[in-house]
Amino acid sequence: MGVTLCHLSALDVIRILRAESVELSELDTAQLAKPSTWTSKRWCAREFAKNVWRWPQPSQAQHLHILTGGRGDRVRLSTVDSHIITRKLPNGSILRVDANTCIVCPELLFAQLAEVFSLPALVMLGYELCGHFSRNALDPLNGNVTMELSPVTSVDDIRGYLDMVPGIRGVMLAREALRYVCDHAVSPPEGLLATMYSLPFEESGYGLGPVTLNEKVDVSDADSSAPRFRYPDLQFSFAPLGINYDGEEDHLDLDGLIKAAQHVCSVDAKEVEEARRDLAAKYEQVRGKVVDDKLRNAQLASSGRIIFPATKEDLSDGESLDRFTRLLLGCASTVFGVDTTEWIQRLDNTEEKRDRNALLRELSPGGMPRGASHGVL
Repeated sequence: MGVTLCHLSALDVIRILRAESVELSELDTAQLAKPSTWTSKRWCAREFAKNVWRWPQPSQAQHLHILTGGRGDRVRLSTVDSHIITRKLPNGSILRVDANTCIVCPELLFAQLAEVFSLPALVMLGYELCGHFSRNALDPLNGNVTMELSPVTSVDDIRGYLDMVPGIRGVMLAREALRYVCDHAVSPPEGLLATMYSLPFEESGYGLGPVTLNEKVDVSDADSSAPRFRYPDLQFSFAPLGINYDGEEDHLDLDGLIKAAQHVCSVDAKEVEEARRDLAAKYEQVRGKVVDDKLRNAQLASSGRIIFPATKEDLSDGESLDRFTRLLLGCASTVFGVDTTEWIQRLDNTEEKRDRNALLRELSPGGMPRGASHGVL
């Protein structure tokens, strides 16, 4: 009964489920079934009444994408796009989310969207599916992001699945994009930095090669009294060099500190002491994070790794990220003896600077709307 969602519709549902803390690994598997109706003998708009259909409503602006096993199973509704697959899918390819709805698994979804997304946008999606965050289904670029989640798949799982379905559409493009994806991104800015640095020059990236995200580093020899392990946000493969992203909202709660200070000024005399204690606690929390960041960087430097702090401002535009990257490459050259000549020349190439800036703008909050230009995030 019901339908199997695929393509952008399955991505929407996965994002909604993750925001609701539903673990995809706990969903039952299912078989691809013929689309069936719920309240009448034919498909029509009323089939998606809210008491039956809890997912995004199909519309002319945002079609519903369903997977079918043949042309005879297509849904003849202007707001529904049927995607036909005739080959047998591996076990676990279809997941049941409720009595009326199934979705394709994340690995099959990645292959399907390879024919819709640009390569950079698909790489960004890879960091989301293999990472610990999920974008907003209704507004992927600018909407609220759900954090601290379990990944729904991994690079190895996607690669293994693609090997089992060599004949389906999108496999070759998906394999190409997967070369620039790694596991364990914890936030969109991490995924964005990893995408920009991993992508080759031809895809408007910096071409700095493979990176790893949040890899455990043993720093116990640096200071036995301090934390033993550190997890740099991003590490490069061409030198013991990396980045920690110090975001505005999710790193230092400066906004909370300001609000606590404003609260002290607004309360009456009876509550002022409690408000001051709250302000002091918030200050100590923010100050403690700053101190720990300094210790983290010192420990990593003592163990032979130099970690650069990146901020929201470094990702604000292409010129800012170029400037930050030039500092990274200068360190790689002077400290670790890496030949960075070609990379520096690329930074100064006017056409490539323009392309990088355009890509960064389109993949960042406030960038292109859904369906535009480089891809659909």
